[in-house]
Amino acid sequence: MKLFLPLYFSVFFLATRCKSVNYTPSDYEGQMITIGTGGGFTGLIEEYTILSNGQFFYGNGNGNYTMELDRFDKKHVKQLFKNYKLLGFDDINIDKPGNMYHYLLFKDKDNMHKIQWGAHDSNAPAELLIYFANLKNICNQAKKEKVKRSSNLKTEKR
Repeated sequence: MKLFLPLYFSVFFLATRCKSVNYTPSDYEGQMITIGTGGGFTGLIEEYTILSNGQFFYGNGNGNYTMELDRFDKKHVKQLFKNYKLLGFDDINIDKPGNMYHYLLFKDKDNMHKIQWGAHDSNAPAELLIYFANLKNICNQAKKEKVKRSSNLKTEKR
């Protein structure tokens, strides 16, 4: 029994120390990428934010994140941030929102860079449009899966 007591405390200590810290986009100081769409008749904004630690959020663009989605795989997150830099998005300066618009925002502790273009703007670089479309599809799919799981849990409880 005396042998198991130190082992028990060691396992307990390690288990409690290995928890990952959860943040929100407003209190996170690491890198984050936000994509969003907005405008039109209603003026609604829909955005997704991915933190460099893999946390993933859906919100309405006013800093109100209504849903935390499943974490991104760290390998994919690393590639996402690497692609942002490789494609030179921090050198693109576009601020032409139009009636319906899209945006890509990169933020870290010291900098913030936002690219904003009209939804029907044919002058936006092809790389930006492809990056945005692919990321938006991934985000929309993750949101659908989370909503579906949540609704399935609610019906199971009834």
